[in-house]
Amino acid sequence: MAERTNITAFIRLGLVDYRLMLLAWNLKRAKRTYLSYATLNSLACNVSKLQKRANHPLQISEFGVGRGGSATLLAWMVNKYRGRLTLYDVFGRIPAPTAQDGERAIHRYDVILEQEEKDYYGNINNLLEVVSRDLYRVCAQDRIEIIQGRYEEILPGLCDQREFDFVHIDCDWYKSSMAVYQYLRSRLRPGAIIQIDDYSNWDGSKRAYQDAGWLDSFHTHIVDGALVVDTSISRNVGVT
Repeated sequence: MAERTNITAFIRLGLVDYRLMLLAWNLKRAKRTYLSYATLNSLACNVSKLQKRANHPLQISEFGVGRGGSATLLAWMVNKYRGRLTLYDVFGRIPAPTAQDGERAIHRYDVILEQEEKDYYGNINNLLEVVSRDLYRVCAQDRIEIIQGRYEEILPGLCDQREFDFVHIDCDWYKSSMAVYQYLRSRLRPGAIIQIDDYSNWDGSKRAYQDAGWLDSFHTHIVDGALVVDTSISRNVGVT
């Protein structure tokens, strides 16, 4: 069933734009993203939906860039729709999880430290340069802003006026996720959509969303483990 869902999602990417289908294929083949075709398609469809109902260039952000696969897809769409993309990441090895993330996350981090090979994105010394080069192949450089650092260290000090239409959160652990939610609380445009990649994958990600609380009143649905929150639609029941 999962394989059929991903095949369908791959085809649907082509319905958004056939070039997106080819881009997603190349991103997956080059192992530049861990996202499934279903979640990549969700990113593309949500941006496309927002573009149709917005009367302004879209402001898009991603927290947790990794090897840059999903950021490249978003950059391609930003270039097409003449919006802007803001990327937040340490651009290095992912910070360690804490007890709030659970034993499975801590075990995964041990694997990252001890077993991941040199081509794992966290082991690439010039990761920011590598990712930037890929991004600028599909998007004009002046449409992308990159902010480097740990979220809990850099976000509280950002005295900016950014407001986002679409946000992709892919930062795994509780502490970093909570910093992102605190930052975003006053930085979403009306009707914004958020996609949380690790909601169903890591306990810390789900716990952070639940502890943040301020998104509970909006409509949600799950796409292959990712939680999509549409703030244009209210609801009365919280996510479980």
